[in-house]
Amino acid sequence: MKRIFTHLFSLVALSVLLFSCGKEKVDPQNIIEDPQGVKLYLTWTVDGGRLSATSVDIELELLKATSTNSLSYVDGSYSTSASETVILNNQNSDGSYVGQVEYGSGSSRVDYTLQVSGVSTNKTQTFNSYFTANDEGLEANLVKIVKTGNSYRVERYSAN
Repeated sequence: MKRIFTHLFSLVALSVLLFSCGKEKVDPQNIIEDPQGVKLYLTWTVDGGRLSATSVDIELELLKATSTNSLSYVDGSYSTSASETVILNNQNSDGSYVGQVEYGSGSSRVDYTLQVSGVSTNKTQTFNSYFTANDEGLEANLVKIVKTGNSYRVERYSAN
């Protein structure tokens, strides 16, 4: 039930963000130009590095905003290692995407870093956040990526 509520809240928050009116100010630092796409690379530490990163289940998903004000699954990484990788490539359609991190299972604090970088270029943006020990099952929308051709505008997700 908690997972359903969290997912519904994420959908409503994304709808407000993606479909609000007004001109957005774009920072050129937020733009990654790459003909091959962008790679989302997630790493994490558990309990300040005192526990193995594989002692928790962390998942990375790439979702796309649809015309019905909802999110649809595009790709995900669900390995049992200490990192996850997803690629948004030039074959994906233009539009708004969300990089979502989920605390699948565990009972410790998890500090995580999501790097978004060009597949064939070295431009990288880094986003940090964390889950508390009580956040098991929580999904966090961390980054918004707007794809237009070979241009990817990357910014921290905001429900405002």
